[in-house]
Amino acid sequence: MDISLRGGELAYDLIDRLHVLGIRIVAMSGYDAVPLARGKAAVILEKPVSEALLLASLRPITAAGDICLK
Repeated sequence: MDISLRGGELAYDLIDRLHVLGIRIVAMSGYDAVPLARGKAAVILEKPVSEALLLASLRPITAAGDICLK
């Protein structure tokens, strides 16, 4: 999930709601500092993000579930 959404909206409220539901996310931002409370995102990546780095970040998160990554 990108921190900055369309129209200047930020994703912090959505991240909070997903966290309460136990949904783990990978956050991405073009900013080097992201004010996100510890544990709200499984990983925070700085853009631009390569496909290899994104997949490497997702693998441990999805290892316990039934999601398959190539």
